[in-house]
Amino acid sequence: MLKRTIAYIIDVVVVILITVPLWSSNLAKNKIPVQILSIIVLILYFSLFEFSLEKTIGKWLTKIKIKSSNNPTFQQIFLRNISKIYPLLLLIDSLPIIFKKTNQRFLEKLSKTEVVDEKRQ
Repeated sequence: MLKRTIAYIIDVVVVILITVPLWSSNLAKNKIPVQILSIIVLILYFSLFEFSLEKTIGKWLTKIKIKSSNNPTFQQIFLRNISKIYPLLLLIDSLPIIFKKTNQRFLEKLSKTEVVDEKRQ
């Protein structure tokens, strides 16, 4: 779980760096659209990287990746990432990892995906 947490923090920093221009532009005067754009960037960042490469920059640096019994569809990847739009949702989604000592969040079970060490596959 430590690798996953570190990877997530790295990825959030990357997304913040991507969205900083939105917040410092004229769009920042109207905060709701900028927040919506930031959420879209966040979901697309995780979903596109995981769909095309099986990992994000944070997962690459921590040597973990997404695994599925077959090639995951974009819908599966999108579903597993939807709770990342809000920290409380992600915490609730992560409760199975915390309390059941399983390696899958609730939405990972639903999407039939999991995070694994690249070494173990």
